[in-house]
Amino acid sequence: MITEDALITDYMEIAGVGAAFVNSALVTLISIGILYLAKDPINGYTVVEIGLMAGFALFGKNIVNIWPIIGGTFLYAKLRREPFYTYASVSLLATALSPVVSYVALDNGWGNLPAGVLVGILIGFILPPLSAYTYKIQNGMNLYNMGFACGLLALILAPVMSSMGADLSTNYHWATGYNLPLGAAMGGMCIVFIAAGLFFCKRPVWAAWAGYRRLLQTTGRAPSDYLRMLGSAPVQPVHPFSAKAFVDRGGRIPAPMQSLKN
Repeated sequence: MITEDALITDYMEIAGVGAAFVNSALVTLISIGILYLAKDPINGYTVVEIGLMAGFALFGKNIVNIWPIIGGTFLYAKLRREPFYTYASVSLLATALSPVVSYVALDNGWGNLPAGVLVGILIGFILPPLSAYTYKIQNGMNLYNMGFACGLLALILAPVMSSMGADLSTNYHWATGYNLPLGAAMGGMCIVFIAAGLFFCKRPVWAAWAGYRRLLQTTGRAPSDYLRMLGSAPVQPVHPFSAKAFVDRGGRIPAPMQSLKN
């Protein structure tokens, strides 16, 4: 939490595997809590957000530098007199620039803590309208639209900070030697997810596999929420009997069914 966090800052190298995973777990819990309080439903988009927060909490985000940006987005929602849940997802994704907060707050001889907080609030305030504009530019072709918006804002912030005397030298804190244990853990997680998708989704295996084949036939252009499109609807059994004999005997089909012909 007292590291500047500019890339490349691998928390496993800075603080060790245990501390890095503790930070990832705490950031993930904070993210889930914000989405829960904002009453944002669990769908493909929110799962992506939680995964990004958990992953980048190993690589630059922590439980301190994310709050100014979230607070800035909260102020933006209040200024527009809109509920925060409208921008809860944006506030989490905007923390892609949280290393800027740490850099300004902790850089010896240049920044300070109040300046870091102010910059973070400014970032969180600017990114909601900026991300809405960048989505119109790329029209769903970039799945991480917020990353595009954050990149544009970083292109502005970096030269401004340099002109004010900041030394934006690149860090190289990169952990090595964890390929086997972390690779095995990731492989195990993938196997669990595949098994859960095929055998524990309250659908027959053939239906789950058919849904996956339909998924491969989609373009993936945003917004493409696969949980909403393919993964959450139950399979409704079809009645196996024909109504032909009933109709041949003069029976009449009720109006709601007959209206399907109109």
